[in-house]
Amino acid sequence: MKHFIKTTRMAIAQDIYTSSENISTEDLFPIVEVELNGTISFDRLIDTLYSGLNIPYRLVKADIEFLGKGNFGKLVLELRTDKENTDKAIRYFNRKNIKNTVMRYA
Repeated sequence: MKHFIKTTRMAIAQDIYTSSENISTEDLFPIVEVELNGTISFDRLIDTLYSGLNIPYRLVKADIEFLGKGNFGKLVLELRTDKENTDKAIRYFNRKNIKNTVMRYA
């Protein structure tokens, strides 16, 4: 049975936390929580990450409401890239006023 860690952010499986405790972030990928606030669709965000910025990702968890043309909610992504491209993704989120937090490295 999986155990989950509940923080003020989305709850994610405990093994994601424990696998990265006390480990250098070198050669690890960032786990980023992104909050959709209706200004960008989930599809466009994912397409921009993968096709526009060439950043591979893994969707860890999503809790998204599709209301009309707006998408609201949170998703957790593992950005499977280096620091330079991670910074590029974070700059993109910030430019689009998309709230984001690097939660952990795994």
